[in-house]
Amino acid sequence: MEDFLGKPVRDHLIDTLPEPQKSSFLCYVMGPYTTQNIDYFLKDNISIDDSQQDLGAFDPSCDMHTVLGSVVGTLRDNYGVNAFIATDANVPLPKDAPQGVDALTQSIEYAKASDATAFVLPYGGVRDGVDIEIGSVLENRIEPDNLDDEVFRYHIFREKRVSSQTLRSLEQRYDVTISKFDSRLELGMQFGNFMNSVTEKGSEL
Repeated sequence: MEDFLGKPVRDHLIDTLPEPQKSSFLCYVMGPYTTQNIDYFLKDNISIDDSQQDLGAFDPSCDMHTVLGSVVGTLRDNYGVNAFIATDANVPLPKDAPQGVDALTQSIEYAKASDATAFVLPYGGVRDGVDIEIGSVLENRIEPDNLDDEVFRYHIFREKRVSSQTLRSLEQRYDVTISKFDSRLELGMQFGNFMNSVTEKGSEL
């Protein structure tokens, strides 16, 4: 990916992203960009009127890309860190440019370049493939038998109704922390704890 950018990924991110108070502290935020359609949850013999249409902490009209963007904004405003999602980096995908970089490679490289990586999994987001992407990022950053990459720099935030065998496996394989939230307020508080923890532990190294 450095060949495409012409410089280290971390340098590209710092040059491309806005400049909050702690512009050199990069926090990569990952999660689903697409919101579930209510029909996704319905069985063939159930009409939409029979459903509670409850998609969790975020309103069904919320676009998950916008949700992640709001998380980034909160981190920038409240903690001064240089938080970003993949689309903020302005690196094209192969479908958009002849020498574009695929999404999984981008995620792996952004996590490598960042001081902290957060995975946000709302109940209302389409998660097909997201768990695998999280696993790929961790596999490329943390060796299960040698946690030299400071596992405390990675955190999974899942809404309480989000669950999968893959997530449970990730927690056990890498000892990565998974927090559960059921409201935007609770997610914000947990992010605050994560940022404080990474800053504190990182300064001790």
